[in-house]
Amino acid sequence: MNGLLNDFRFGWRSLVKQPSFAAIAIATMAIGIGATTAIFSVVDGVLLRPLPYTQAERLVKLQTTKFNSASAKDYRDWRAQSKAFETVAATLDVTSYNVSGGDTPDRVSGMAVSASLFPMLGIAPQTGRYFTEAEDQKGVGKVVLLSDQLWQRRFGSAQNVVGQFMILDSERYEIIGVMPRGFGFASNDAELWLPIAADFEDMGRGNYFFHVYGKIKTDVTLPQAQADISAIARQLERQYPETNTGAGVRLVPLLESIAGNMRPTLLVLFGTAGFLLLIACTNVANLMLVRATMRRKEIAVRVAHGASTWRIVQQLLAESALLSFIGSICGLGLAFAFCKILIALAPHDIPRLSEIVVNQRVLAFAIVLGACTGILFGLIPALQSARPNVNGMLKEQSRGATSSRSAVQDAFVVAEIALALLLSVGAGLMTRSFIRLLHVDPGFSVVNTLSFSVSLPYTKYSQAQMPGAYNAATSNFYSEALDGIAKIPGVVGVGATTALPLSEINNWRYVYVEGAPFGTPQMFTGANYRGVSTDYFRTIGMRVLQGRGVLATDRHDAEPVVVINSAFAAKFFPGVNALDKRIKMGTIPDAPASWMRVVGIVNDVRHTGPDARPVPEVYRPYQQSIERFMTFAVRTAGAPEAIVPAVRRTILAIDNDLPIASVKTMDQLLSQAVAGPRFVLSILTTFSMIALLLATIGLYGVMSFVVAQRNREMAIRTALGAQRRDVLKLVMRLGARLTAAGLATGLVVSLMLSQVMNKLLFATNSRDPLTIATILLILALAGLAACFIPALRAARVNSLVAMQEE
Repeated sequence: MNGLLNDFRFGWRSLVKQPSFAAIAIATMAIGIGATTAIFSVVDGVLLRPLPYTQAERLVKLQTTKFNSASAKDYRDWRAQSKAFETVAATLDVTSYNVSGGDTPDRVSGMAVSASLFPMLGIAPQTGRYFTEAEDQKGVGKVVLLSDQLWQRRFGSAQNVVGQFMILDSERYEIIGVMPRGFGFASNDAELWLPIAADFEDMGRGNYFFHVYGKIKTDVTLPQAQADISAIARQLERQYPETNTGAGVRLVPLLESIAGNMRPTLLVLFGTAGFLLLIACTNVANLMLVRATMRRKEIAVRVAHGASTWRIVQQLLAESALLSFIGSICGLGLAFAFCKILIALAPHDIPRLSEIVVNQRVLAFAIVLGACTGILFGLIPALQSARPNVNGMLKEQSRGATSSRSAVQDAFVVAEIALALLLSVGAGLMTRSFIRLLHVDPGFSVVNTLSFSVSLPYTKYSQAQMPGAYNAATSNFYSEALDGIAKIPGVVGVGATTALPLSEINNWRYVYVEGAPFGTPQMFTGANYRGVSTDYFRTIGMRVLQGRGVLATDRHDAEPVVVINSAFAAKFFPGVNALDKRIKMGTIPDAPASWMRVVGIVNDVRHTGPDARPVPEVYRPYQQSIERFMTFAVRTAGAPEAIVPAVRRTILAIDNDLPIASVKTMDQLLSQAVAGPRFVLSILTTFSMIALLLATIGLYGVMSFVVAQRNREMAIRTALGAQRRDVLKLVMRLGARLTAAGLATGLVVSLMLSQVMNKLLFATNSRDPLTIATILLILALAGLAACFIPALRAARVNSLVAMQEE
């Protein structure tokens, strides 16, 4: 132990004597360890860390093979018949609720859940209680649970909040509790929770609105639970063939269902950080080799005095460990900063974003990583230097007489360049993919367009009619709102729709084509359904290709009509003119519906994002299918943000309890749609630039060392008549060979790993020749630039001075 402590003391003194070397090595390791640790914190928070629920490993999501969701009646049957689950619970998608009764109306996001959910998760409110089974019935449970965030914002963290009432969508709800800080389930967006209040009898089996979760019993395995639920699904398929044919059930671990779609992206980023760390390690290893070469006489003297090979290796490894330890401490500091930057850059739809922190697991990872890197970059230089030619070293009279360049140094440089090429190719492909993504025609315009949504309370505007049926109060509200907004100075167009592009809202419906045989697969193929106002297409820049758009005369008492997109026409009316054809649409296969005549065809729109292929869509006059939720698009002559106060006043003038929500420009919506690719691109580009810098520094260091070691040789060549350009070529040729070897190696590896990038790219080949050729050229120029300064120094050597120094 004393010997090891002495090694550390000696290593510390040695590093203090060479502060430049120590600073460069520590900074290099800190960057590599900091970047890798930051990315690991994201991977850990999203993919690895157990969910914060009781026995979370037993929680699963029950997904039908048709959809990820299920019908209310299927949920009821699964819960009643399954013997493999301790508890089964259900939720609906996050939706919004209008909050009134205060100074100004507000819109909050909420989730309807079954009473069994919170006990299944093992989560209790921080104050109050959760729902009872009796309250989980339609018309009974007018109760609500608040999030800690909403409790603070709306009620100032008042301790007497339990028992108070709040008005949600014009209905009075009793507050029965506040959930713990940071709680979220399947979505971090919900600010309150209500009973699901499912009246199973009036919801058909074709309405796939429910998300169903279960907790497997302790004595039941996942395969056994899968067999149990599959048997129930087969029985339901036999009982209800018209709705359940082909509707199997798949059990997915809850963590995978929440975060599984992020796995490929995060693993690619983690691998990228690992490559950056390898580059840092090879760079420091090269520095250690150069330093060991400069200390060869010292090592030879120690060997001559009886030091064993292991003793020399131990001493050099102690110095490496000391560098690694200091680099790890600095890297942890960088990891905290990098982690904050990553969270700021991350798209909003990354699950468990609030759980990304540098915690004890991440600290342990950083410590282990530091120890491993210390061994990784220290072992080879230590072994290389531990067996010196003692006689040669002690008899050496000049610095250049017996020195030779290490093949290990060359190998390290080649590895650095190869890894830098690998990262740079990935960043180049992502850049090319992102540029193509931005240049995709989305089918609509984002210029000077404001969007916002309104949600009309069901009790106030429905008049007890079925959703979609004509309602005078709802129709009058939208008519007044559209007319009022159109009169605001600076507004050049206004339209409304049930689902704006990039809003992540899709209303899928079954499609029936008149004349198609009943029961054929084509009949049960679906399309997205959207209600639109008269001026909607013009406002967002869509084009009517055939026929006409929606007219003011397309009212509830007129002939039912629809406008379809090109994708719909190509799929359902291939080779024929779709105009004047008739279709039906429904939420379930056997739902009654009226025939609607196709009166127009519009261009395709990429509703879910620039990287999404257009799908069949149907646009119907909103007056013929009234919906409570609508999103407005307002085109302005100037900055769209300037009209927000006027829009809010216009809506409040019609209904002073109605807030506007999701106020964003179309530019902002488009930016959010490409946030994921931009996030990956930012990280890959940053890492590739650091990798290129480290590789260039590594090559520069080796070439500088070569020139210094061969100083006498260069002097002799010059004295014998060699021209400066001959010496310049000699050194540049050596650097070019190392650069070419690294580029060739990196090219082969990048082609082998090209398939890994495919899932992250849009309309870009992972072996795109132009991108790869450009990256090769950039790295080749960087390599030659790194060699030029040492070569120029060698060409300018003064032979007389160099010989005298020798």
